[in-house]
Amino acid sequence: MHVYTPADAMRAAVLAVMLAGHDRVNFLITDKHPGPSFPPDPFRDELTDGAAVWPHLSHRGQPHLILSSAADIPARGLTAAVTLLRRSHPEIKIRCLHVNDLSALGPAPHWPYALDERTFTRLFGTDTPVLIAVPAHPGTVRALLAARGETSRFHVVGYREPSRPSTPHYARFRPGYDPALYDMLAARFALDGTQRVLGLGTGILALPLARLVGRVTAIAPEPGMLEEGRKPAADRGITNIDWCQGDSAILPTMGLEPVRLTVMGAAFHWMDGDQTLRDLDQLVEANGAVVLASGGAPGDIEPATWLQVIADVRTHYLGPERRAGSGTHSHPKERHQDVLARSPFSNVETARWDRTPSPAPWTRSSACSSPTATPAPPNSATTRTPSNATSDRPSPTSAPPAPSPGGPAVAGVAEVLGRLDRT
Repeated sequence: MHVYTPADAMRAAVLAVMLAGHDRVNFLITDKHPGPSFPPDPFRDELTDGAAVWPHLSHRGQPHLILSSAADIPARGLTAAVTLLRRSHPEIKIRCLHVNDLSALGPAPHWPYALDERTFTRLFGTDTPVLIAVPAHPGTVRALLAARGETSRFHVVGYREPSRPSTPHYARFRPGYDPALYDMLAARFALDGTQRVLGLGTGILALPLARLVGRVTAIAPEPGMLEEGRKPAADRGITNIDWCQGDSAILPTMGLEPVRLTVMGAAFHWMDGDQTLRDLDQLVEANGAVVLASGGAPGDIEPATWLQVIADVRTHYLGPERRAGSGTHSHPKERHQDVLARSPFSNVETARWDRTPSPAPWTRSSACSSPTATPAPPNSATTRTPSNATSDRPSPTSAPPAPSPGGPAVAGVAEVLGRLDRT
């Protein structure tokens, strides 16, 4: 696969290469508006190697700083930055280069068209700080570099997607898991403070596990989710968690060390379960497991009566589709057990604990019913309707009734599914 990021429209030879290839997937990232052109001399190397130095912006000899761009808008910004730096700090030697193919940054053999080590070192050096401006998610590019063993000296900037609106509410209000879960994991897998654990998702599982193991690597797709995990970790004095931006789709390229356990909660239903479990089979130690903690699939348990009331109110005001971030959410078509049964983690054990979340906090923590997913009241200053206008928002007086105070307070189950021995 190639991910082409040419610096300008004059580098149209990329299109010819893309259209001529029949054995690969090609992506092209470029701006749709007219822009400046850059000297064409380095383009041959950009096309053949995937990246090249731009001599017209670079000093000769060993640089103090390496600035790299990928795609046209970052190239324009980088050119302006280099011009300012050379004017304000002429003593700093700069090497400027452009990456024409982001896949060249990854390691072989996962990325067949990756830069070989000699070329990578010639371009990026071995100990010089590097700033890379990209049009994609920085976490994805960091993962490519981490798989090469490059982490501390590379700083990647790029598109930063705002965190999901419900992220702060999730972190504040979502109930945790029963302490018995962690006691069971500690006993079942002999956790004695020396093991490494991988956590995928919001970090709600990673924080309690940190006291039981030597190191936790917590991976989440959004900066906001990572920040909401770092805050309570700092408040509790937890220092053995590495917070990394990434997702299940790029696990093989992240350079992760083997782990005793991989733990995740509801995040699993957002993933390609089959592929994720195949990738985790390469990371989880032979005596380890994948642990999925969730409320179970629809029909596994009898839901609390107040859950249906909340669903009725949500449907009344927001429609039948459950909102999640900028899209919608539906329950997975398959049970987690069925996905595990055909994976390398097919020896499944299930443990259950009752838990008692309160209705109001649980509702506020859900992506489909958090305050940011719910319209403001009709008399709010931000949504007030003029007297001579009409609104299609239902009247609050017609909403479903609130749950009876005398009804059941809660019901719920934390379900843990794990592969205990390889098949």
